[in-house]
Amino acid sequence: MFGEDALVKHKPLKEGICLDDSQLKVLNTSFRCDQPNFLTAFNEESVDMFPVDESCEKTLKLPSLDELVDGCLTKRYGQKASFAKNKGKVLFTQPCKMVDKICFKGQHAARMGIVMQCYLQQGLGSLLTSVQTQDLDKETIVQKVKDVFAISTKVLDQLGRTGAFHHIARRAVAMTDTGLYVQYDNLQFSNLPLSGDGVFGPGLEPLLKARKEKKKQVDDLIPDVRRPKRKFPSDFDTAKRPRCESYGKPATSTIPQTSGTNWNNFRIPKVQYRSRFEDPSSSRDFPRSSSRGFSRRQGLRQSYGRGNTDKPTDK
Repeated sequence: MFGEDALVKHKPLKEGICLDDSQLKVLNTSFRCDQPNFLTAFNEESVDMFPVDESCEKTLKLPSLDELVDGCLTKRYGQKASFAKNKGKVLFTQPCKMVDKICFKGQHAARMGIVMQCYLQQGLGSLLTSVQTQDLDKETIVQKVKDVFAISTKVLDQLGRTGAFHHIARRAVAMTDTGLYVQYDNLQFSNLPLSGDGVFGPGLEPLLKARKEKKKQVDDLIPDVRRPKRKFPSDFDTAKRPRCESYGKPATSTIPQTSGTNWNNFRIPKVQYRSRFEDPSSSRDFPRSSSRGFSRRQGLRQSYGRGNTDKPTDK
């Protein structure tokens, strides 16, 4: 009865484009590809189909790493990080090298998309001019429209590739910050299908569960691979030390030996100096040479009577 006046709130009408099957097929091969590690910047046939004049090469040229970067890398990491050593203008450490490579592919995809879009615009302008100024038959107009439609399909594919490389770069940075990049199977994480449900997508959780189960199975089959073995003392370790080692200590020392113990590291004990002219049976010590002029030779003469001038008397 009251019509529109009885409604409390108007529901907004949903207006927008709905992708058809052909468009979804193109985007699923680029923007939502299943194996992003093998995604290329463009198809090989696109280079021949969309050439660029030499006068526009400077505008569409992709930037590379500067020569100053080469000097900075060499100064920080040495000659092994130079461009000449790596045979290309690339960074040295990971994951910076990987992210730079991904972004460079994304720039290639964007460049090819720009070239295709320029072809598309010029094709539409040529078609409009022909329709306005010439009397074209129906077949010629249909053919021109088909050409423009084919170019637009290529443009859609290139836009999908460009967005995919941005997604891959975000995933690489997330892997670095979360520690997944240092894992031995990091290629499995980076090769997950691209999805709008997250940077890694819904395939991350099943991959982690499968990885955990695989590790558990390996541990059950080979239990002693990653577990440290117990060390038992051997007969050599518990052997007695030589008598010369325990100078001043009990000779029957049973201290267990280790690999870092130098059992033959001992000092020879110091003994009192004795002259070769000393009588072993005598406990008398002979005076040594001193700075007062009493030489060792004079002491020996007094001891053996060589310096005595009194002759013995015969009885």
